[in-house]
Amino acid sequence: MTDNIRNQSYFDGGLLALVGLSILVALVSIITLGLGAPWAMCRLYE
Repeated sequence: MTDNIRNQSYFDGGLLALVGLSILVALVSIITLGLGAPWAMCRLYE
């Protein structure tokens, strides 16, 4: 019998770090007119 182990992503930081990261993602997306959005989204979900 094999166990199916799924790697689940989770945030292991504090509230301030999450808010700061969200602000960074928004600023990068706005300043680059959406060109940096893919990088920003990957950074957010990393």
